[in-house]
Amino acid sequence: MRAGGGVYIDEVATDPAWRTHHTPALYGFQSYISMPIVLADGSFFGTLCAIDPAPRTSRLSEVVPQMEAMAAEIARELDRITAAA
Repeated sequence: MRAGGGVYIDEVATDPAWRTHHTPALYGFQSYISMPIVLADGSFFGTLCAIDPAPRTSRLSEVVPQMEAMAAEIARELDRITAAA
């Protein structure tokens, strides 16, 4: 599933889009959430992510706003450090 440019998967084994995907099989995870870290100039820095070998019993969609806020805070700090250099 996607939310605001992020990706979250509650349970790979039951998700039609991900259950046969090679990446979860390669790394052995069942749940995953990732949010992009985008700097003030619009450039992509990387992602803030969490990976778990177990499926989630709660919906990861519930933590999307917090993950987005944390990714934005990381971007602001990176921008601050760059501006100070």
